[in-house]
Amino acid sequence: MMIRRQVWQASGLLLVVLTLLYAVPAQAQDVDYNYDVRIVINSTRIPYDVPPLIKGNRVLAPLRATFEALGASVLYDHATKEIAVLHSRAEVRLRVGGSTALVNGQERPLDVPAMLFINRVLVPVRFIGEAIGAKVNWDESSRTI
Repeated sequence: MMIRRQVWQASGLLLVVLTLLYAVPAQAQDVDYNYDVRIVINSTRIPYDVPPLIKGNRVLAPLRATFEALGASVLYDHATKEIAVLHSRAEVRLRVGGSTALVNGQERPLDVPAMLFINRVLVPVRFIGEAIGAKVNWDESSRTI
């Protein structure tokens, strides 16, 4: 009886491990985890507790840290996964997993849907900058925005 229970427990543990092994790469497809991307706003490099990453040839950065560095306030509703960003030049609303956002009431597409990564919402940096009318440039040689 004891051996049977141990076999069932081991089988269950193996199932959990295999599920995790196959689930993580499916979510991480097309993501560059090379964390040497830098984001600079007005000559100041933005520090992140979760680094920017590249997905679908787009640099994604933590939404809150980036918008706050640009002078915005960010509100996040954990229950609905909705985000509201208030800036002097724009009001932005979007949802985790959504491929569109509302910027000053007008729908705008996101090149890559907003996603959760290590408990942070990441969105394309170009979208963040353009939402408030900022100029966004990519320097390939230094991997800097």
